[in-house]
Amino acid sequence: MDSVQPAFTGTAAHVPAAGAQGPIAPATSGLFGSGGQFQSASIMKAGSAVAAGFGAYGQVQSGQQMKAQFDMQAGSYETQAEIIKVNAKEQANMLRKQLLQDLGSANASAAARGIDTGSGSPLQIQQESIGNVGMDIQKLESGAAISSAGSRTSAARSAASGASAAQGGYYKAAQSIGSYALK
Repeated sequence: MDSVQPAFTGTAAHVPAAGAQGPIAPATSGLFGSGGQFQSASIMKAGSAVAAGFGAYGQVQSGQQMKAQFDMQAGSYETQAEIIKVNAKEQANMLRKQLLQDLGSANASAAARGIDTGSGSPLQIQQESIGNVGMDIQKLESGAAISSAGSRTSAARSAASGASAAQGGYYKAAQSIGSYALK
């Protein structure tokens, strides 16, 4: 009696045992590729995607960090502008106070000598002193306004640089991801 046996043709022949569901189908795609063989190219692609993601995240974080630095610098310039204004007010108050002291001394001296301080030369000197101090205060306030405006302009430039740095980070991140997508 002849028994029937499957012929071996060079590939693994599988004859299911009685009650078995049949052979397990080999993987045809994914990380293991066809025939269950490991595909290193797939792993390399996945690694490249992860690296592109980390690179993009790093670019965004770098841009945000630069923005924070520029924003701090802008805040410093704004504070400097306020300090300039406060200092100018203090100096103007000191000039006014000194004027009042000088006028009081001049009046006391003139009165001690018997000179009428409400007319003539003493009055003219007082008016001239008041006018001179008024002009000094105007120059002081004008200089402070110019310096303050310069600091505010620097603050605005710094804030704009910060915004640009943040946008640059996003641009570089998008460029990094775009380069990966084109591969």
